[in-house]
Amino acid sequence: MLSESEEIDDKTLNNSGYLAVGVDIHGFQLGVAPRFAEVEDSSKSFMLQFALDVPLMPNEATQPFVEVGVQYGNIELKTYDVEDSSFGYFVGGGIKHYFNNNTYIKFLILYNSIEFDTEIYDIDVSMEMSGFEFGAALGYVF
Repeated sequence: MLSESEEIDDKTLNNSGYLAVGVDIHGFQLGVAPRFAEVEDSSKSFMLQFALDVPLMPNEATQPFVEVGVQYGNIELKTYDVEDSSFGYFVGGGIKHYFNNNTYIKFLILYNSIEFDTEIYDIDVSMEMSGFEFGAALGYVF
């Protein structure tokens, strides 16, 4: 039974890999990234993120950038027979280095936040999934 103050451990849902697809318009990158995580047979999460990367020094080979975005999330907790959806945001930045006109590597840090308001066993529950994400990516521009 879930008490009103019990925390649901979602740490294992936070570390999922993903493939982002985007478009580069004069150095500004718009991207979309579906993400999925599953813990054995008890919990699942799905996120769809839409991001905008804004370069701070667009004509340089090494570019600091800021990234902002919105995300749609769906979480399923089979243990409590709960499924809920919500919207959230993320902000961050990093460094991108172009090796040539087509290939780059980037390192970033993001703060993600999404909150689910649902009901478990007739108790209103607010679940927040938030935290910092560190990442590295290789990119290819066509």
